[in-house]
Amino acid sequence: MKRRFCQLDRNGGGFIAADEFLSVPEFAVNPLSQRLLRMLDGLNFKEFVAFLSAFSSRATLQQKIEFIFKVYDSSANGKVTFDDMLNVLRDLTGQFISEKQREVADFDECSVELISCGDQQC
Repeated sequence: MKRRFCQLDRNGGGFIAADEFLSVPEFAVNPLSQRLLRMLDGLNFKEFVAFLSAFSSRATLQQKIEFIFKVYDSSANGKVTFDDMLNVLRDLTGQFISEKQREVADFDECSVELISCGDQQC
């Protein structure tokens, strides 16, 4: 893992800028790559390992839930709103929901429950 980190750390400063992740083909083609990049300012080696551990088969269910929650919570306010869900759906499908579709889906948002991380620290 250290070797891969050093390959991505082009200037050898011990830090990988978020855009350097785009040099990883598997990451670049991920429909959520831009959303993931917005979660990062860049990573040192320890943060790099922690970030990648969420994708590991060894990661606990709780670690995976916390990670995906952060992906969905685009405003980083500890809640996943209806708009957050639509934004992820748009990122995954590459399509924007039309205004007409939005009107149909835009039922009384006051009654829509937010998904929150509860007492867990996400």
